[in-house]
Amino acid sequence: MTSEVATYRAYARWLPSSYGSDLNVIVVPSEADLPNKPDWEDLDGGAIERIVSVLDPDGAHAATREEAIARVGLLLGEEGWIVSSEETIDAFIPQVVQAFAVERTPRFRVQLVEMESGVFAQVASTDGTVVSLVPVASQQPLGEALDRAGWVLLPGRIPGWTMDVFYCAVGDWPALLMGTAESVTQVRASTVEVESRRRACIREALLAGVPAKTVAQLSELTVQRVYQIRDGRR
Repeated sequence: MTSEVATYRAYARWLPSSYGSDLNVIVVPSEADLPNKPDWEDLDGGAIERIVSVLDPDGAHAATREEAIARVGLLLGEEGWIVSSEETIDAFIPQVVQAFAVERTPRFRVQLVEMESGVFAQVASTDGTVVSLVPVASQQPLGEALDRAGWVLLPGRIPGWTMDVFYCAVGDWPALLMGTAESVTQVRASTVEVESRRRACIREALLAGVPAKTVAQLSELTVQRVYQIRDGRR
């Protein structure tokens, strides 16, 4: 199964003050039903990601508009978003300094972790949210274990980490989503952790462009429920 690249809009609002500068970044679906002249509250109401950063928290000097804009791309990258186009989207909204077309990054981080029940490959999104926990047998290559679970190990170790951390990508969304449904049904211990990983996987599938109806069927949920998970609602 393939998924179309889903494009979203990211808006950045800069609120300078004598005590520092607040930078708010939100991501909304491109198909969001917004009024002709939306204000920030309209955008925030449909946001699927909210990022808050404080520039100059000590109030040493007021950040410039250019400094605020330069920070936006870094904030988006830290939360797993990449700018998909150099062109900005026109935004005539008070205090909005920039708007972008963005996509969800297709890469995840993976590392081996030892637990009481064995060794696992822990797959996490860019923001550190654990999406999947894959058992790795003794002497089994990491790539083989990931492949069986629906992941693809990418070449090269990620620099800057004290432990071995690698990138991986999704190879089989149906396998991943059906696996999360089975985990919740079969596993009774650590239910909170299992459910957290399941929700994270569902959210990433939707953000990656897998149709909501397909995600709902594979994860044995309603379409309404998977959208609630994507938007961070209970």
